[in-house]
Amino acid sequence: MTTIAANNLKSEQVAFPELYTFTTGSVVFRYTSWHTDLVVSLNTYVSRPIKRGIFSQDSQMGKTTVDITAPVLSNLTQFISSSPIEPTTVTIVRVSGDDVTQQIILFTGQIMGVSFSERTASVRCEANSDKLNIIIPRFVHKPTCNHRLFDTGCGLNTATYTHVSTVSSVNTSGLTMNLVIAGLNATGRNYNGGYVIWGNDQRMITKQTTDTIYLHVSFYGILSAAAVSVVPGCSGTIAACTAYSNLPRFLGMTTVPFKNPTLYGV
Repeated sequence: MTTIAANNLKSEQVAFPELYTFTTGSVVFRYTSWHTDLVVSLNTYVSRPIKRGIFSQDSQMGKTTVDITAPVLSNLTQFISSSPIEPTTVTIVRVSGDDVTQQIILFTGQIMGVSFSERTASVRCEANSDKLNIIIPRFVHKPTCNHRLFDTGCGLNTATYTHVSTVSSVNTSGLTMNLVIAGLNATGRNYNGGYVIWGNDQRMITKQTTDTIYLHVSFYGILSAAAVSVVPGCSGTIAACTAYSNLPRFLGMTTVPFKNPTLYGV
């Protein structure tokens, strides 16, 4: 049996492999920085060129942050670059010695954002920061709606407004992609800020022009004739709420200016 020490000499990696678990809803992805797949507690951790930076702690707020990097074309990046609707939890575990049952939990937190540089994605993760994100009070005085589209306060049903169709054409430029979706413009809805679902993957829509939608990150392997579901977005304005025929549930303060007159003048 090959020992971890021997693997270390062959692969020039650190002596202790680390396990990365990404969980969003009921979907779980498991990866390892080790040069071969590892089976731990009956779970397979797929080998990927993934690594992390140092753990940084805010002495005042108490939150811990860490950056995880991975090539853009890896399966991991396809997952973390999507537009998650549910929070995505990250757990990093170090396996101690040659016995993979000996584990040390190094980090547990959530993905806060993803940035790109050339062909590498960098994922910012934070622990103990959920309390800092609580809005107090729950509803604030602002010109846009306090509800999110399709949440319980909004009351609209996602399935009612989802456009199920096929991809007419695919155009890719670097990391970005635009898709032509059959019949999209005919729905009369605004898909800016919405998202498109293909299989178990989804992407945020940054722009819509008639039947064409532009994605913030490409789908990997999507082709023409692929079946997709497209969900519209909402700007949160009273005009958008009127377009959805949902004005009675609008929870914004239209007399509040969009720009702070104290900072920008009247």
